[in-house]
Amino acid sequence: MAAIDQDGQAVSILQSVVALGRTLSIPVLAEGIEEDAQLRIVADAGCSAIQGHLIGRPSRDLVSANSIRSIVNQATRGSGANVSLVA
Repeated sequence: MAAIDQDGQAVSILQSVVALGRTLSIPVLAEGIEEDAQLRIVADAGCSAIQGHLIGRPSRDLVSANSIRSIVNQATRGSGANVSLVA
């Protein structure tokens, strides 16, 4: 997902993969989400789950689910997206 916010062809591929997942009833997980723009794109495309440093960097400390949800809500505000968080 590194350059998905700069590559229209990558967005088209993502949308096709999500559509295929829906057709086959397979959830689609977007990995490598590190920036708000990437999160908005994968959420708008309909990815059912997200994972990446934007949501949580590797840490020995526990991060509350509310803190993580707040990050996602801020990044997707107004998009109508509904995403799940994957640890």
